[in-house]
Amino acid sequence: MRDDLMNVMAELTRSVMRSAHGSPVEWIAAHQRSVDRTIAMHQEIRRAESFDLTILSVALRQLRNLTISAGG
Repeated sequence: MRDDLMNVMAELTRSVMRSAHGSPVEWIAAHQRSVDRTIAMHQEIRRAESFDLTILSVALRQLRNLTISAGG
């Protein structure tokens, strides 16, 4: 799972660098709906009293979906 997370984070970074002139602010603005969904999921996980493999898998999938929706 850690390897998957690192791969997704690398792909997100590449997506930002390829688009919006490498500006994270512009990239976020261009993908605001997907970013908002990802932030909401992250906040939900942080509020949970505990997390398990299922919750972490969902979070990883949400990050992967962010990459896909951003054209990565």
